[in-house]
Amino acid sequence: MPDATARWRGNANRVRNSIPFLGAPATNRAVYFRILAQRLKGFALVLLGLALLCNAPAAFAANTESLPFQSINVPPELGLRPLPEDDVHYKGVLYTRESFLELWELQENVMSDFPRLLNWLIPEPPPIDFTRHTVLWFSNRGAGASFVELERVVVSEEGDALEAHLKVVYSDFVSKKLNLWTIPKTHRPVVFRIKEVFDAGP
Repeated sequence: MPDATARWRGNANRVRNSIPFLGAPATNRAVYFRILAQRLKGFALVLLGLALLCNAPAAFAANTESLPFQSINVPPELGLRPLPEDDVHYKGVLYTRESFLELWELQENVMSDFPRLLNWLIPEPPPIDFTRHTVLWFSNRGAGASFVELERVVVSEEGDALEAHLKVVYSDFVSKKLNLWTIPKTHRPVVFRIKEVFDAGP
């Protein structure tokens, strides 16, 4: 019986010594736990950084307010005339009915041989409720573009302006088309963000 007890104690000691901190003095165990805690903390920080990195685009999209917009139908036979020198940017924002009518009257019938004389060929402008809407405009002619597409309208990160993101397509011809879109009524300035696309054709 004593031999069995001795063997049991010997096995217990071997198990204790096989685990680094069980058979060690209290000071060594404290050092071990401190090292283990530091490593776990570092591992947790790495995981947190990866999670933030993966979720950053989704968080940015969630915090960016998008505004609905609607294209205004402009007859294909109409095009914008050359504008005065102080309007060479060929884009802008219309907050009132009066400014919308002024811009509409600057169009000409590009299908006519005498477009500037035949003003009666220009149809009446579409009815826009400026108590509920603001109008964005962009002319292909001013950009030297073939096509223009409004992709999205968002509130700027600072919240004090809107950003209109446009895709401007260039190919082997320049269009005079006047592009118009309505957005919900706003008094904030609008910054146009342009993405240029070059279409070389077939």
